[in-house]
Amino acid sequence: MRPTEPPLTISLPTPGANAYLTFTGTQGQHVSLSGTNGTIAYQEWGCDVWVGILDPSNTWVSGSSACMEVSGATGSMTLPATGVYTLVIDPTLDAVGNLTVALTSP
Repeated sequence: MRPTEPPLTISLPTPGANAYLTFTGTQGQHVSLSGTNGTIAYQEWGCDVWVGILDPSNTWVSGSSACMEVSGATGSMTLPATGVYTLVIDPTLDAVGNLTVALTSP
């Protein structure tokens, strides 16, 4: 996945499964993340799916974690290093469904 690519629909039909998408980022680059058309909702108490970004050292990028059940977004965040980043889509417990994600670089 690249910040310039069209949105991508992720399907998670198996309880307990997560999705991991990678992209290459540059230190100081600004990115934002959004989710739409989600069907991973109303199956658990509280947020049913969390989305966030891990930096090249597997540390969560500040401001990247957001609840994205039906839709959601992060604000703009600054990437701390150059390297391969991992976008993590993490449904809770037995939540299953789809989420369309987009990564943009303003």
